[in-house]
Amino acid sequence: MDAVEDGGYVSTGEMIREALCEREMKREAHPQRLAELKADIDRGMADVTEGRLTEFNSRQIIAVGKKLSAERAKFASPKKQK
Repeated sequence: MDAVEDGGYVSTGEMIREALCEREMKREAHPQRLAELKADIDRGMADVTEGRLTEFNSRQIIAVGKKLSAERAKFASPKKQK
């Protein structure tokens, strides 16, 4: 209700519709995302089986993770403001 009172939404109905729409989009994307993760795991396991390994480098992994996180944050849906 605060979002309506703060002027972020015209009505509670608008706020609920947006929340339901976002939930539906996430629900629809979930199976696809799981399939993508499974494919990534399968590629990784194939690399292990074939001996395509590299030395573990935690700093590099953290740097890549931070970069990916920053890129994803650019596409996050902005919160409605007054």
